[in-house]
Amino acid sequence: MKRNLFFFSLLLSALSFAQNHKQCGATEMRNKAISENPHLVENRLKYLQQLDSIIDIQQKMESVIYTIPVVIHVMHTGGSSNISDAQIHDAIEIINEDFNKNNSDTSSVIDAFKGIIANVGVEFKLAQLDPNGNCTKGITRTYTNLTNDAGENVKDLIKWDPSKYLNVWVVSNIGIGAGGYSYYPGEAPNNDANAGVVALASQFGSIGQSNGTTSANRTLTHEIGHYLSLNHTWGDSNNNNEQINCNDDDGISDTPNTKGTNSGCNLAQNTCGSLDNVQNYMDYASCPIMFTEGQKTALLAALNYGSSWHNAPRNNLWTTENLTETGLLNNSNTNECIAIVAFETESELACIGEEVEWENISYNYDTEATFEWDFEGGTPDTSNDENPVITYNESGLFNVSLTVTTTGGSQTKTVNNVIYINNSEDKIMAPTEFTFQSNQFPINPDNEDENWYIDENSQTYGWDWNSASSTSEAGSIRIRSSVFGDDKLKNLYSPIFDLTNVPSPCFMYYDYAYAKKSPNSDDILRVRVSDDCGTNWLTRITKDSDDLATVNGNLLFTFTPDADDWETQKINLTPWAGRDQLQFLIEFSGEQGNYLYLDNIRFAVPSLGINELLEETLNLEVYPNPNKGNASVRFNVLSSQIIQLELVDVLGNKIHTIIQNYKTGQHQLDLSDFKDDLNAGMYFLNCTIGSYKETMRVVVY
Repeated sequence: MKRNLFFFSLLLSALSFAQNHKQCGATEMRNKAISENPHLVENRLKYLQQLDSIIDIQQKMESVIYTIPVVIHVMHTGGSSNISDAQIHDAIEIINEDFNKNNSDTSSVIDAFKGIIANVGVEFKLAQLDPNGNCTKGITRTYTNLTNDAGENVKDLIKWDPSKYLNVWVVSNIGIGAGGYSYYPGEAPNNDANAGVVALASQFGSIGQSNGTTSANRTLTHEIGHYLSLNHTWGDSNNNNEQINCNDDDGISDTPNTKGTNSGCNLAQNTCGSLDNVQNYMDYASCPIMFTEGQKTALLAALNYGSSWHNAPRNNLWTTENLTETGLLNNSNTNECIAIVAFETESELACIGEEVEWENISYNYDTEATFEWDFEGGTPDTSNDENPVITYNESGLFNVSLTVTTTGGSQTKTVNNVIYINNSEDKIMAPTEFTFQSNQFPINPDNEDENWYIDENSQTYGWDWNSASSTSEAGSIRIRSSVFGDDKLKNLYSPIFDLTNVPSPCFMYYDYAYAKKSPNSDDILRVRVSDDCGTNWLTRITKDSDDLATVNGNLLFTFTPDADDWETQKINLTPWAGRDQLQFLIEFSGEQGNYLYLDNIRFAVPSLGINELLEETLNLEVYPNPNKGNASVRFNVLSSQIIQLELVDVLGNKIHTIIQNYKTGQHQLDLSDFKDDLNAGMYFLNCTIGSYKETMRVVVY
């Protein structure tokens, strides 16, 4: 091993903070972690300083088979994102083949490197006992929207002791755009407490949701390589396939110096004066199928490394004591595990008489299981189906229980107020308004038609009543993300409104006030509507912290709005004018925010003049612009209107005029409708509707 070069290469990379999106996100995440916690560089240097003695220990233990307890954390939102046990077992099988030279494609390694293909001698097994000593299949499943923008955030939701388990989080999307990432020993945030691998479900194993390519199948192998100290073959720069990489190296004597490979599998590639080992797991080629003997030395050195100054010493993972504690050695519990019970429904809201589908998403068992459901208020009120379909014949909030029984025993989970059933006959006629005068929100004991519904996840630290108001009458509702304990949406459902007597155009208005708590406040408010009892929801507006803020600066202490701190939001409901059923869903999520207040919600109460309405809804456009005289003229009409469209040149000469009664909807004309052949130059398209006029510049070349 080139120990001095290894030390120098990693020292340089530890001081580099530039970031770039990569197929593997290890370098970018490592640089980000170091920029936020510079002391992590010291951890790496301590590891390198001890490297000689570590290698000496490792070389005396060449015959040892290193067994690593693994836990797979599936972060999902149900459906296909909740990957199967079979895909997980397939991924484990692949890494075991790769680290033990049992992968059949080693026969494809070119002659120049056949003699140094390494059998690393490391096996990975799913843990059989969890941190509390309970029976486990080594798989956890967490329902979370963070799977769609994952990174260190998912580790805050669940992780097992990293000194005892290799944690792997499988997600739908990684925020930095990578296929996976991991940290070197000692360099993960929180003094290595966040050690482990984050990988995409589409690059995990070879079946199920994996895209099945060779490089995708080996993502976990590649990232475990980083977890056990290996660099990319070109070193640890942010970018591969750059000539400057020939001045760097990965510190491994038998991996030739290389610029690295972007993609493809050019087995004759020579980028730094010698044949590249493009088939190496730590390159980016499409044919990764081997570690070298030098990489084996580095990998096993990492497994013999431990320190009291960080939380994930790799040398504890494979000890007899830890294998016993994680159930992989001398495990007397040979029975089937007790199921971890979980269930979901696509909608937590429905109407009387509608069918509601319930899905069992329990896990931690292999054998046949039986299911006992208990549905308060449901028909039927019990079921033994795994995924039953239930109807409800009365309105209200209802509980659901599920008991799953395996050979290991029975386990029950009850969720209170998990579904809200609407009576679609109990509707509020619009136009109307809410000023939240009653402090008994969300339930109005005097008028059940005015009941709002707060979902089960929002009943703690969710929406509540407050005396602050945007009107002369006390009362509003508020919420703040600084107290949230999870990433789930906080949902507030309105009563059902009847817009039968409301003509087009119509709107919803509400007053709001919001303050950021700090520059890191990251809140999102969405308002959605449904006209089918919550089966489908259409988003009408989305605002983040910056858009929501009605006061300048950040307020560390509790925000209570003054009269000048309120603003009014308008949402177009014209497509639902005349409908007999419309419901609103107000979603809120985020972190580190101050209070958001909502008040004076007015439904279907138009207050805008026709010109202001047309300005916001006409959406006149010419596309493409500039053009060759072949552009499309597009505009939107909310109600039947006589519209005049006039094309003039820069001198004001009229080219052509169209006057027509256009019905409600989107319309499209061709620029050639105004003149078959337009000369190159600038023109103006004038649109006139009554006293309203809008002009758009048109460039023809």
